[in-house]
Amino acid sequence: TPSVAQYLERLDDSDQPLALAAFTGLLDSNPYLTPWQVSWLAPALSRMPSLSKGADGARRAAWLRSVWDDARAPEPVRAAIAQTLARHKIVSTTELLDVYDRMSETSRPALAVALGMTGLDPSGKQAQALTGEDDLIRWQFEWGHAQA
Repeated sequence: TPSVAQYLERLDDSDQPLALAAFTGLLDSNPYLTPWQVSWLAPALSRMPSLSKGADGARRAAWLRSVWDDARAPEPVRAAIAQTLARHKIVSTTELLDVYDRMSETSRPALAVALGMTGLDPSGKQAQALTGEDDLIRWQFEWGHAQA
């Protein structure tokens, strides 16, 4: 799976529709992918603008969302796919904030990036409470906000 993710990250824009179609075909065959495999693929898929567009995109989004919603998925996996979900508007700010409060300190930076991607106002109370006095969280949130 890491090799497939590296391949997907190297695709240029003209190859992405074909790669997404192949990926949708894979999902249609109902493969078993571990939550860790999903966390390796999610960042590569995230950069594809049409990931969650159309009927095929809805299936891809539902698949990613199912991993996010699976309470058995390890915390680092959920944190890793949060950015893809946020970038493609598959998860809400409220949902991310709820999970953020329950995650360990090691997973919170990845969620801070995702929260920044949701468009949460950096000067608002929620963002201020999130970043507090933790420089790493603040930097991650700001980086995510810049990527939105």
